[in-house]
Amino acid sequence: MARTRAAATPTEFRRITEGLRDWLFGASWQAGNTERGIMPTLSDYVAMRPSINGTRFSLAFSALAAGIEVPGEELYCDPVQALTDAVGFVVSCDNDLFSYAKEDKQDALEQNIVNVLAQQNGCAPGQAVADAVAVRDRAMVLFLELRDRIARDAGPELRRYLDALGHYAVGCIEWMNTAPRYASPRNRNRLPVPGASWNITWADRPADSRTDPLPAPAAAWWWAQLDA
Repeated sequence: MARTRAAATPTEFRRITEGLRDWLFGASWQAGNTERGIMPTLSDYVAMRPSINGTRFSLAFSALAAGIEVPGEELYCDPVQALTDAVGFVVSCDNDLFSYAKEDKQDALEQNIVNVLAQQNGCAPGQAVADAVAVRDRAMVLFLELRDRIARDAGPELRRYLDALGHYAVGCIEWMNTAPRYASPRNRNRLPVPGASWNITWADRPADSRTDPLPAPAAAWWWAQLDA
């Protein structure tokens, strides 16, 4: 904390601490669900997953590292906050998909987008994986459209923040593709496998390109920002 405080302005430090509180709030909610044996609904999961993932904590450090200083009235306006939540959810879905293979030895059914959809839709995990990719891509379609609309009137610092959100999404995929915790998890390998990779490929189009809101009322306000 002392090193972070020395490196950050008061505003940057405040955003980092707020991001950390948000992360711990999300993790506490997830742990409480696990202890009570609750699998959340899709709506609740969409609302809370960016917090569980520590989205705002990561992005606060991203802004600090790049020297991005977005004025508060721009950063905290509804469209930009919706965009931040949306990219946090996209990254979280990616994390859930990369993590799925390392969670099959858990005593309690892990809370992730696959298991949430399997329970809500009453389907097998294989179908739920395809559904999860479609949900993720639909949120990404929103992110791209809303980011473009915000960028039209954005100032220079906000434009840099919008670029950082894109780097956050792509960078997490690149990291998880080869990170040992995902590419050669402990439940399947005694030691990390050198050069292990998921060997991901990039699709030419989204699995679901619809622009209407997901069937998750808690996230409907993200799509509402397209008309703001």
